[in-house]
Amino acid sequence: MNPELDEAELSGGEYEYGESEAGESSEDGAEDSAEQEGGKKRKESAKAAENRRLKEQKREEEQKKKLEERREEARKNEEKAQKNGRMHWYFIQTYSGYELRVQKALKELLSNSPEELQDKFADILVPTEEVVEIKNGVKRRSERKFYPGYVLIRMEMMDATWHTVNDLSFVMGFVGTTKRRPTPNPISEAEAKRILDRINDNENNPKPKNEYQPGEVVRVIEGPFSDFNGTIEDVDYTKNKVRVSVMVFGRPTPIELEFSEIEKER
Repeated sequence: MNPELDEAELSGGEYEYGESEAGESSEDGAEDSAEQEGGKKRKESAKAAENRRLKEQKREEEQKKKLEERREEARKNEEKAQKNGRMHWYFIQTYSGYELRVQKALKELLSNSPEELQDKFADILVPTEEVVEIKNGVKRRSERKFYPGYVLIRMEMMDATWHTVNDLSFVMGFVGTTKRRPTPNPISEAEAKRILDRINDNENNPKPKNEYQPGEVVRVIEGPFSDFNGTIEDVDYTKNKVRVSVMVFGRPTPIELEFSEIEKER
């Protein structure tokens, strides 16, 4: 055996082994770095999701408190109306976008008025419904007006109350008045009940901001089918649910989802 050849072969073998070991070490380091980066992103995503959950929880608690206050106010107004016996429901027209400002201004005016005038008014409402929208995977709640540009008032109609309302800024007047008939006719009790029932029903069951139709393509944003696209087959607004057909292993599969678990495909 040639000692020089053996030394060269041995030396070459050691060199090749060292190069292979360095390559494996580099690959392991890249995998560790990628895993650490992935772990960091997962933690950030989990933290963001928790912040959204806490924010939504706080929002729901505030909404619950506001709802209880509204119900208590409605109860007191009902007692006042029953005691008066001469109150009816009227619509007043306002400048568009000034409904809440008119409502606030009238309430503040009455709070600083003599009790005799306060007793002529009960409910002062801007009929609204709460709607729920899913945007970028985040649930957002907002209010939508039933009748933009109008405020609903339960009051006893007389000169003093007519002027109290009609002289407010941003008020265009009572609905149903003409030059020949300056005194408006109230809306029917049946119509008032329908509006109030709609408000009360919505308090317990917010509506989706987006309406869905069979045949629409939507994207699933929550659950095991997240990021799947599917076609709506059926919509149930009473339960706020849809039946969506998604492709699973090449086959159309119907799944039932809540409105909060889907969003319209852009």
